[in-house]
Amino acid sequence: MTIHSTTLNTAKDKDFMTLFRQYFKGFSMEAPPALFDMIEKDTQTYDHKIIMLYEDTLPIGFCMFQIDTPENPWCMKVGAGDIRELFIVPTHRKQGHGSTLINQVKQYCLDKGVEEILLTSDAHESFWASNGFYPTGDIHPGNDGPIYRCMLDKTAPTKDH
Repeated sequence: MTIHSTTLNTAKDKDFMTLFRQYFKGFSMEAPPALFDMIEKDTQTYDHKIIMLYEDTLPIGFCMFQIDTPENPWCMKVGAGDIRELFIVPTHRKQGHGSTLINQVKQYCLDKGVEEILLTSDAHESFWASNGFYPTGDIHPGNDGPIYRCMLDKTAPTKDH
């Protein structure tokens, strides 16, 4: 069994759409088709990425993130990395896969000269803390979630590199 990742250049990828629907069901919601059109637009318009994680050929997780710009409606702080969504299928959790994705995001951001990554989450504070994120004490006005920050150390390699 081999774990590997790939960065998508489209949100219309079948594996991503399947996992994103599963992710939304975790919130007792359905992902409307228009949502994939919105994510596709973001992927084509902004520095917005989707990293897919696989066990052999089985998709087991994804991370959507971006480098914030003023014209992006999801911008939290210009020039910061912004993790928008992270999902690992339940059967593959607690095996380090979420951290693998976070480290890939960190490396991408470091390569782009980004100094910090932000995200909002109302759960899993210990997971975020174990990956270098801490609560800022601020609340995001768009989703009422607490904002977490990770300052990137440009002199230290990420765990996967």
